[in-house]
Amino acid sequence: MNSTVYVLEVWSVANNRYVERGRWTDRERASITFHKPYWRTVTRRLVKVITTIDLRAKGRPAWHP
Repeated sequence: MNSTVYVLEVWSVANNRYVERGRWTDRERASITFHKPYWRTVTRRLVKVITTIDLRAKGRPAWHP
């Protein structure tokens, strides 16, 4: 089972790194927000995060073969 999340990150001068500004499961909504004019004044990136869950291994101890 896959779960996809899109994260909007902007550059923070105070922290000297990217910080999260939004999180969506809908690619269209994330793209619309990414391209808004007020985000063009800052350095930004849109990150796609995919989480895969192995349902067969779910519930087994970590040491189980």
